[in-house]
Amino acid sequence: MEILYVFISIMVGAFIGGMTNVVAIRMLFRPYEPIHIGRFRLPFTPGVIPSRHKQIAHQLGQLVEEQLLTEDTIKETIRSETFQREVEQWLHNQVTRLTQSERSLRELVVKQSSGPAANGEDILDEALNELKSMVDRKAIQKLDNWSELTVRECVDLLQLPLKEKKKACLKAMMAHAEHFLLSTEGERFLSKSLQGVLSQQGALGHMVSSFVPMDRISEKLRTTVIEWLHHPDTMAQIEVQTEAVLQEWLNTTLGDLLLQEKKADIREMIKKQLEHKWQTIANEPLHTLLQSWEGQLHRMVLTLYKENIPMFERHILSFIKKSQISDMVEKRVLSFPLPKVEALIQKLAQKELSRVTLFGAILGGGIGFVQSIMLLFLLV
Repeated sequence: MEILYVFISIMVGAFIGGMTNVVAIRMLFRPYEPIHIGRFRLPFTPGVIPSRHKQIAHQLGQLVEEQLLTEDTIKETIRSETFQREVEQWLHNQVTRLTQSERSLRELVVKQSSGPAANGEDILDEALNELKSMVDRKAIQKLDNWSELTVRECVDLLQLPLKEKKKACLKAMMAHAEHFLLSTEGERFLSKSLQGVLSQQGALGHMVSSFVPMDRISEKLRTTVIEWLHHPDTMAQIEVQTEAVLQEWLNTTLGDLLLQEKKADIREMIKKQLEHKWQTIANEPLHTLLQSWEGQLHRMVLTLYKENIPMFERHILSFIKKSQISDMVEKRVLSFPLPKVEALIQKLAQKELSRVTLFGAILGGGIGFVQSIMLLFLLV
């Protein structure tokens, strides 16, 4: 009989202890709204979490901003090897995908534009117009600056071997002239020229052509001209005359060579070539344009990223400060429905809450056991 009494006391105590903790846990979340009887509100309504919902949300926001997303934590994360590897791998994948893409630049811009396809075309047209305008301004500036330069200054600026080229050009001209005179075409040219000269001399020319065959005169003239070309004095005189013409040309400014209408033609030609090249680039697949540059693009993007890590840190920190993370977290927590908050906490702390209930049952059972033993001793 005494054992049954002790057992019942333990079971009753365990039931009371366990149910007390279940009710206590339940009262953390329920009820969601205060309960009134007339003008009086029942104590402990609403539950602890619903009544402190705003304070909890505010404290969570402060915790995230002041303890989790601190400046030191963000810098440490950005500079960590894991983060660096992830970013570098992502950049590598993006560049590889771009250089292997079958899409054209036009298709890429149209797809990335926020509006309809027409907006993408407008972006390309605007970029082309801006590029043409920039080239036009640069062309005007360059042409205006160059118009004051002499040809000699341009030759010196470009370091052109003009003297060597001049001698080689003269030799080539003399060789070409000799080759022409010895050719059939040159023979016909001399004969026709002699006939024209003799016909202009009237009776004297007619008499000469009657007594001396035209072929002999033409052959003699050709031999004489070729000997004259090979004479040292001839070459020297040609060099002197060529040098005089060349010096006059070298002292001429580009402004004198390029008239204003020629400048306009040059600018229009540059813009037309630019537009043609732009349309070609915009319609070619990206892999055709970028495949040969893939290695350089990988290195360039990686170098730019590493050199600008401090800038990224500053911008991220500035963004976080301006974003007011604590307010964002607070608003987000307040937007959660209370049943959802309850389900979330119970899911996260299911084991702990079960242990609290079990501990209450064990504690209640222990109290019931001690109480039953004390009563049995008192009754004996």
